[in-house]
Amino acid sequence: MDTDAYGRYTVREAAIRLGISEAAVRQRIRRHTLVAERSAGIVYVVLSDATPDSTSFETVDATPDSTAIMPAARQQFEAIRDEWLAPLVAQIAEQAETIGRVTAERDALQVRLSELQTQQTESPVTRVTTPETGVQRAWWRRFWDRS
Repeated sequence: MDTDAYGRYTVREAAIRLGISEAAVRQRIRRHTLVAERSAGIVYVVLSDATPDSTSFETVDATPDSTAIMPAARQQFEAIRDEWLAPLVAQIAEQAETIGRVTAERDALQVRLSELQTQQTESPVTRVTTPETGVQRAWWRRFWDRS
């Protein structure tokens, strides 16, 4: 990287040194968390030894067994997790209860349906012949037709 004696870096060089994207460097310049100068149309970021870079923070490995997470961050994550999960767990428990109740009702209705089907096969519909048409009708039809 080309730097001059004043610790000035281009946006790209500053991003590489800080271990962040160029867009993040520009955002930090807009928020005034990084000092920048414009010279001959080129934006230079002024970095000193006091400017935090990627090596000054506790780094976290990308491996699953990494335990280098800051305790405050872990507590904050757990609080957010609990806040979001508690309503979902309650909703799932309520739905499980509803599913159990509906399943029991379904089973009871299936038993009742079987009983009704058994009764229907045991007592067939009685057919009545009407004298005017000579057609056999069910016994209940004659009452229905009168109304």
